[in-house]
Amino acid sequence: MMSKIGHAKTKIIDVSILVRSTPGTPFDVNRVFEALSCERVKVVRVGPTSEGLELICRGEVRDLRLTGERLAGLPFLVGVSMQRCDPEADLSL
Repeated sequence: MMSKIGHAKTKIIDVSILVRSTPGTPFDVNRVFEALSCERVKVVRVGPTSEGLELICRGEVRDLRLTGERLAGLPFLVGVSMQRCDPEADLSL
């Protein structure tokens, strides 16, 4: 008798991704968005920071992790950090 294996329901979360660029190096926004479009990640909001660019994104944990890895591989970026967030609460900033 075959047992049925249930699949865990995937969880959609919101994260803040901060990408930091190398000082003096041109920031290639097109390549950043190209990296984001490779996975099933929705960009909710984008904004500049003193260090680079903040992206509020929504997606499955696996897809967000892969997106972070893809962004970290871009040569003009010196750092990528990702933190879970609540975009509704961040709207007041």
